Amino acid sequence: MNLIHEPLAPLIPGRRTTKPWTQTEVDILQELRILAVPYKEAGRMIGRSGTMCHFIIETYNLMPVIAAKREALITAIVEREI
Repeated sequence: MNLIHEPLAPLIPGRRTTKPWTQTEVDILQELRILAVPYKEAGRMIGRSGTMCHFIIETYNLMPVIAAKREALITAIVEREI
């Protein structure tokens, strides 16, 4: 009987494993950011950290897309009100 546990994969200090992002989660995050929901709140809504939400937005370079859609949404609202 071996009393010493040997892990199957070496652990890297300070690094945790995370579940991969689904396209649905990325789409929801993008829609929430279009509505200017803060990263922390968006992360809470989809079960991720605010830091990871920011990381995904930067990784996929979604800021230009979000800014354009946000501008289009604001323009549509303003034109409807006038």
